[in-house]
Amino acid sequence: MKQGIPVVPYLRVVPAGPYFVGGTWMTLWEYIEPAPIPKLSILEIVGMVNWRNVGQAADFVSSIRDDDRIARLLAAYEDVNERIGSEGLYPAHGDAHQGNLLASSTGWQWIDFEDVSLMPKFWDFACLIGNTALFRGLKDSSVETVLAQRAVS
Repeated sequence: MKQGIPVVPYLRVVPAGPYFVGGTWMTLWEYIEPAPIPKLSILEIVGMVNWRNVGQAADFVSSIRDDDRIARLLAAYEDVNERIGSEGLYPAHGDAHQGNLLASSTGWQWIDFEDVSLMPKFWDFACLIGNTALFRGLKDSSVETVLAQRAVS
């Protein structure tokens, strides 16, 4: 939360790690009791992706060119990737989607940080919208709502 980004904090009672346990690496985070709070709208979620990973995903799905929606997403990705190629890299969650938001008594908080790294400026925004479009389709109301915003056109 130091930078104004609502995240579940790492454990402070003991060192947070990382620890190698049972053949895998792990870190320790505070337990946050889930809370029944109102769902966020897609624009509220977009607003939480305010720290402004897509290359590997594009490579992975590029072999599925017989699906028109994937072909359109890849074409859009290639266009945007060319335009941002010369820009710097910024801290990013790396896997920003609705499933990585936890409802807590203090509001919605980001979890699942194993993909955090320096990435192009709009990586998390693209990840959020790309995941929604891929799994729900381009005609999903969330995708249409975001694409209708002047700031992302």
